[in-house]
Amino acid sequence: MKEILLAIKDALEGLDAFKSVFLTEAVTEEGDIIPRAAGLPAAGIKDAYEDAAVDGTAGSLDRAPHAWVVIYAPMQTRMEAGASLQDLLDLTDQVRALLHRNLLGIDGVVSAQYRGAEESDLVEFGSGLAARKRLLFRYELEE
Repeated sequence: MKEILLAIKDALEGLDAFKSVFLTEAVTEEGDIIPRAAGLPAAGIKDAYEDAAVDGTAGSLDRAPHAWVVIYAPMQTRMEAGASLQDLLDLTDQVRALLHRNLLGIDGVVSAQYRGAEESDLVEFGSGLAARKRLLFRYELEE
């Protein structure tokens, strides 16, 4: 999983759209852990759950780890929510286009799929707010 998260980070750093790209330990309803030095717009990468199944004929274990990409767009006040949401949706489109079907150059990754997104919301960022969108990607591994 670590190799996938680092490859996602490298891919996102290749986009000119983000000032900061970082691995994150927590994305919770109580709050996100965003590095103090992070600038906006930013992207956080976090591990998610993993699907696993035993192939009945071969007895091999099929694994499919998932990863969250959390996008943050700047917003100074709640009055700017419309403009921030548009920026957030533009960033979402760029990330989805970059990562869907992107095997990240990792041996053993045979499928990469965009699996969906949670609704946009607002989080505290520094002394202000940021618009946030969470995107989920699935990576199928070859045994």
